[in-house]
Amino acid sequence: MSTFIKQDFDFWKYKAFFCFWDEQFEKAKKENWINDKEKLVNLGAWLVSLKSNYKEMLKAFSLHNETEKERRIKEDGIENIIKYELANYESYYTWDITDAMEALKEYWVSESEVKKVFKEQLQYN
Repeated sequence: MSTFIKQDFDFWKYKAFFCFWDEQFEKAKKENWINDKEKLVNLGAWLVSLKSNYKEMLKAFSLHNETEKERRIKEDGIENIIKYELANYESYYTWDITDAMEALKEYWVSESEVKKVFKEQLQYN
């Protein structure tokens, strides 16, 4: 089963949802069968969960993140991940790798590794 399917199941299991405005919030409460007596907690980035189980939910999502990271390293390779983040943060236009470095922190990539890939890509293109 894919990481994303498991993650979707956990959203349902823990009654967690994202909402950006009041109408979405009310609709998500109804879709997740959350009554007004249940306490909710805002976990940041518009993620809402039941207060009674948010710690378990965060633990499950942390596991999904680690699983996805491992899959990405195995399937894509760290060099391609670096290339992706450099392009994603438009480092080739701005000549600034700061944002890409921030995104790559969880992969334990050194700045010298990122600079090496950055320079190689500039020479290639």
